[in-house]
Amino acid sequence: MNHLVGIWKDLEISVLSEKPVPAVVRTIDNASWHPLFPALVSWKAFWRVCAEIWRADRILIGGGDVVRPEFLSMLPLLIALVLGKEVSLVGVGVVAPQKAVWRLIYKVALSCVTHALARDERSGEVLRRFSSASVCVGPDLVFAAANGVNARVAGSEERDSIVVNLRSVTNPAYLHHMNVERLDDAALCETLAQAISQHVLAHTTRVVLVPMVDDSTLADGYSPTESDLTILNRLRSVICADISVEVVSIRPHSIEQLNEIYQRAQVVIAMRLHAVIPALAWAIPVVAIPYASKVGDLRERFPSMHTISVNDLLNGETGQVAQIIESASGSVPDSARARALGVEASRSLDKTLSASDTTDMPRSRSLHIIKRLTSCLLVSAFALKTGFNRMSAHRQKYAEAA
Repeated sequence: MNHLVGIWKDLEISVLSEKPVPAVVRTIDNASWHPLFPALVSWKAFWRVCAEIWRADRILIGGGDVVRPEFLSMLPLLIALVLGKEVSLVGVGVVAPQKAVWRLIYKVALSCVTHALARDERSGEVLRRFSSASVCVGPDLVFAAANGVNARVAGSEERDSIVVNLRSVTNPAYLHHMNVERLDDAALCETLAQAISQHVLAHTTRVVLVPMVDDSTLADGYSPTESDLTILNRLRSVICADISVEVVSIRPHSIEQLNEIYQRAQVVIAMRLHAVIPALAWAIPVVAIPYASKVGDLRERFPSMHTISVNDLLNGETGQVAQIIESASGSVPDSARARALGVEASRSLDKTLSASDTTDMPRSRSLHIIKRLTSCLLVSAFALKTGFNRMSAHRQKYAEAA
């Protein structure tokens, strides 16, 4: 957001997203915010999304795996195509579609994209496959965000905690990557709890469990497994009772707040990519649990980074996991490399934001019309889905009242 404000100082910015965190609100005084997720269950929110895209002179879409085979992910792209708007993707991760129907939807929805900054080569390849956009690949923008913090890290004698971030995984693409039909949260937590307990009893005094997605998602109709707190509370329940455990109930509202949590960590154990990257940038020992290629790909940039195999956790390899945590806690990540990636990420972002709004992509008029008509049908289907979800929510509410 700092980059946007710096480039377009006099323009009104409209944000469609989850509830914006306070750090973002302070940055964009001239911005209005509208909820995106309630478009799943609210006609008002659905039409607001349509109206804001219709009003926009330029549309930027950014975030983690923001392009993935889900209707809500595709909705802004499809609406933009219907309205004849062009879209730039900024720092995005892209989940490759596995089913033929989603490959078709990707081909249609991504046809409105003119410029794209992908956060990894895999995402770039998917975008090149399904769109005619000008695609460049740069480091994840969280590297740049971490560079913007005057990181405070306690001395080794003051580091008294293990910080843990976990997430439940139900996405078929992620399960396919792990080569499992489902991720057994109970088995994962049991093994990790035993390994953590061994380390804590020997070296530290407490465990801090940090969600990157909290229970606020439940208000938008998402299942409890979408919140990291579901699996973190499960982990808490099986950690040795003699160990002090703190569960942070609300996700960090800024990169600075995350640094406050991390600064006293002897080691960070994390599944989510955006929990791993700041630790690397701030020279805090970190252990990643690769549940998706985006996490595993960090090993290419940081070969010495410690990782715990999901299979080791599911198979109860407590000794192996404890040994990895022990080894990681005595190491120091290559923060200089992480900082350099942050500079590169900032430059890539500037280049994408400064790109022309238009592109010379060759277009077949008849094909473009077909794609717009297809997009109209898909948006209509989404509107019907919203209506059905709304009726289901009302029925459930009345049933509970009765």
